[in-house]
Amino acid sequence: EGIRAAIMASGSPDGRLLQLVRLAPYSVLGSQLTRERSIEMTGEQPSSSCMIVDPAGLMFISELGPSAAGGAAGAIYEFLGIRDHDAFPERVRATVKEVCDACCQAYTITAESGEEVQRHCCHVVGPNFAEMYPPLPFPDADGNVTVDAAEEAQLQSEAVELLTVVYRNVLREFIASGLPYARLLPVSGGIFAGRFRSAMPDLTFRALDAAFAELTPEESAAIAGKSGPVQVDMCIFEEAQFPTFAAALEAQLMQPALAPGRTAAAVGISAAPEPAPAAQ
Repeated sequence: EGIRAAIMASGSPDGRLLQLVRLAPYSVLGSQLTRERSIEMTGEQPSSSCMIVDPAGLMFISELGPSAAGGAAGAIYEFLGIRDHDAFPERVRATVKEVCDACCQAYTITAESGEEVQRHCCHVVGPNFAEMYPPLPFPDADGNVTVDAAEEAQLQSEAVELLTVVYRNVLREFIASGLPYARLLPVSGGIFAGRFRSAMPDLTFRALDAAFAELTPEESAAIAGKSGPVQVDMCIFEEAQFPTFAAALEAQLMQPALAPGRTAAAVGISAAPEPAPAAQ
């Protein structure tokens, strides 16, 4: 709260918005995969004032629809009440057409009490690094993996640039929604991470930090909570990964802050159009 107050009192977006991010030991739906490989509810389900992030596959958005998804995505679509739908809403399909595109959509479901409630989800397509880059070499007899350090640093920089666009688009959708609470997750983690699997905690917070820096002053003020309290969580589903992500967040906060107003064009990526308000 002291950090938030300092940012708000500054009258500018110069405060480090990454400091406002809270690391949450559960998925966007509140569940956790424990070290014993069991799934437990360690957090609350998202309320109607929360936007959750769905790391969607582009093929599912454009063609296959929610009914074809399984695993974590299927659980999200069950929560949204669209698990059996053959297609996403037209607005989502019209907005999410390429990798890095994002769209926040409101869904109305009937709760067990019979009351109609809204649930908000930002569908976003992250880059599939497993397809973009070759895998790491096999370990040698001693279990060591030899890579060219300079080349690997360049590949990771490219990955950060793409993830920066992803998180910037998600943050802009969150701001446009007017909601006070967002649950993010490490986009392009899991099987999409490919050779970057062990580096994803570091890449995630490098990209999120850069995405905050690319916001306009008005957008930064919205995240800082000048018009009301705003909460942004980074949700970590696997208990075993939580310490690594916590260390990566702390390490990124030790790095020099990026200059506010950093643009996507500065890193050679076309800026996305401003998001439309979330459909109600």
